[in-house]
Amino acid sequence: MRRQSGLSLIAMLYLVGTLGIIGAVGIKVIPEYIEYYQLKSIFNQVAAMPDIREKHPADVQEMIRKRAQTSAIYNFDITKDAFVGIDDDLLILEFKYEREAHVVANIDMKITFEFTKEIE
Repeated sequence: MRRQSGLSLIAMLYLVGTLGIIGAVGIKVIPEYIEYYQLKSIFNQVAAMPDIREKHPADVQEMIRKRAQTSAIYNFDITKDAFVGIDDDLLILEFKYEREAHVVANIDMKITFEFTKEIE
């Protein structure tokens, strides 16, 4: 009696299908997460500036907008997706936005990104 070595045809098809679905989702989602981490980095850089508390919120917003534009982030609208203001003597830098990604056939996904930085 011979022992089977390797994968059967059904197992191979299952593996290829699973990897195909993961790859399709990854190709759509990874750029959105790269953009999120770039924005998070920009907000942290602006928050780490030594004289940030003395600046007007509109000036801080403009600094963030310029840095986002320099980083080639064009889908982010600072006036709609972000908040820069003072609340209870804290400078608040935050953003919240959603992205929709078409995956395959009639399958779509919605991803929500949020980040808040409070500066004393």
